[in-house]
Amino acid sequence: MKSHFLLVILVFLISNCDSMDCENLKTGTFRLHGEDGTTHIIKRTETHQSETIEESGLVSEFDIEWSNECEYKLFKRRVTAGTDRYPDMIIDTLFCEILEINGKFHTTKTSSKEYKFTATAKLEKIE
Repeated sequence: MKSHFLLVILVFLISNCDSMDCENLKTGTFRLHGEDGTTHIIKRTETHQSETIEESGLVSEFDIEWSNECEYKLFKRRVTAGTDRYPDMIIDTLFCEILEINGKFHTTKTSSKEYKFTATAKLEKIE
């Protein structure tokens, strides 16, 4: 009897480990506090994402494509306001993965093949 009970609990835990519901994060407005002290406001629709750095007024826009429930890529970057500090990044694609969801916060890992970097950030959904 105990072994059946433990088996049921184990199956329940394993089945819930890999499932994250990222649907609520595919659209909305998010806030990110950069390591350099800047605040980024990210607005995401089903097909586009814009990112505004509040301190500088720099606005970057991307096309977005979801590859699965919790992974997406940002591409076709264009700067629509402010001075671009990274003009070469216009040709690059960013690969993003949502690693963890905790209430209104989620943690993402972003990487670039061309620039060979990986960064982790915590975002707060504000709308």
